[in-house]
Amino acid sequence: MKNLTTLFILLASLFHIPAMAQDYYQLGYQSYSEGNNDSLTIELLTKAIEHKQELSLAYMYRGSTKTYLGDLKGALEDLEKAIQLDKTNDEAHYYESRVYLYQGDFRMALMCIEVAIAIDPSNANSYDMRSIVETSLGLLDKALLDADKAISLNSMEDRYYSNRGYVHLLLKHYEEAVLDSEAAVRLGNLDKALVNRGVALAALNRHDEAILSYTKAIEFNPQLINIHYLRGLSYKAQGKTELACADFYKSKELGYQVEQEAFAGCH
Repeated sequence: MKNLTTLFILLASLFHIPAMAQDYYQLGYQSYSEGNNDSLTIELLTKAIEHKQELSLAYMYRGSTKTYLGDLKGALEDLEKAIQLDKTNDEAHYYESRVYLYQGDFRMALMCIEVAIAIDPSNANSYDMRSIVETSLGLLDKALLDADKAISLNSMEDRYYSNRGYVHLLLKHYEEAVLDSEAAVRLGNLDKALVNRGVALAALNRHDEAILSYTKAIEFNPQLINIHYLRGLSYKAQGKTELACADFYKSKELGYQVEQEAFAGCH
């Protein structure tokens, strides 16, 4: 994909091909949809914008790409431009909500996602996003209702179950958290959901199962810094001090702030 798009840009430049906006947009959108959140996607969408300024979608996807690249200020500028060009673009409001969420401005994130839902009340992603924002605001009952709504609209998205499982976990609905996390794992979510499942199982004193869940999460992503600590707690609850200490030290090595009391009994 990258070789083809690079060649396209080179040929267009060499032969001064005019009116290429839609071609650039299609290539930029294809690159974005394939998960290429990089400078090439930005370059293609920028060229689309240069040729035809009213491309609201080009601004939107460029803004979303900038979000992934950590340019939150640039992302907001692009998303606000996309909304200015098309106020009915619910996805632009969704992506704007995500930027505010990343910035920690949860009130603005909530305002943006509510606009997106008002425009298109059938978009499951928007309810999932509002659930995440409400969770960040501590509005857990509302978050649970929105998580339910997202799943009712699309029951095949793993992250919806993972997010609802996390809300159940915060509400201390441990059995429900286990069920949702298992559904997320079946659909392909192999890190966050496995961790949530482990925490819920540990809260139910099902430490053998919790340890298995943490171990699978570590196999999938050994750099998640808190999993060793969580598994260590389950080992400690079972009286397996040596294994617990090994996990605590590993978690500390990875950069997790392990409280000193955890190392009591460790050598």
